Amino acid sequence: MNNKKLTFEEFMKLPEQEKGEAYKKLSDEDKFKARLGQNPGGTTIGYKPLKEGEKEKYHKEFIQFLKEKHGIDI
Repeated sequence: MNNKKLTFEEFMKLPEQEKGEAYKKLSDEDKFKARLGQNPGGTTIGYKPLKEGEKEKYHKEFIQFLKEKHGIDI
């Protein structure tokens, strides 16, 4: 690949293996677009509904943690 600037449209057509090196040839605006278009790679591990009273219990534990470990008094 030569040193000319690459447009965002050209960048998006490249295979994933080439995008790392090609990223350096994008304008700042196109680099921003490329970052926004990336998959963050995270996964959701699920949701578990809380039983009666658990929300209040965990809230109190969290407040206590903030107070003891970080000196934050809410």
